Amino acid sequence: MRDTPMRRLRDAGVVAMALGAAPLLAACAQEVPGARASADGDPAGIWQLEGARQGTLELARQGGEWEVAVVAGGDPADGPGVAADCEVRARGPLREGRIEAPVVPFESDINSVSAADLEAEPAQVRVEFDGDVARVSSDYRGCGLGGGVNGTYRRK
Repeated sequence: MRDTPMRRLRDAGVVAMALGAAPLLAACAQEVPGARASADGDPAGIWQLEGARQGTLELARQGGEWEVAVVAGGDPADGPGVAADCEVRARGPLREGRIEAPVVPFESDINSVSAADLEAEPAQVRVEFDGDVARVSSDYRGCGLGGGVNGTYRRK
């Protein structure tokens, strides 16, 4: 079957309902016109994590939703015990200057998250925009101790 935006939206709805997130999906079903995302109005691109930790936030528009990919490592000040890189991906609409999106299954060189993982422990990613700053917060618990994707990212 051909992959279309409507099919992806339907599939996301099925997954959301299976995870008990139907009210969230309904609330996020449409993008709010004029939502403030960044200084130039378009959050697409790569954002760099501020501070001692290394990390990137990548945003790409896919139809009416945004693909969110965040990769970040632990604090190098932790020395040999520094947490390894962690990656999380999510997909959701931009509304009122933020993206609130469920984590979606994916596989990469850094990490993999299955539908079964998310059924057992659903997670969300929230990206709030303020000009050329994006604040990421997530309840995803698949990162190593001392690692995670939460933080302030600045447009590259």
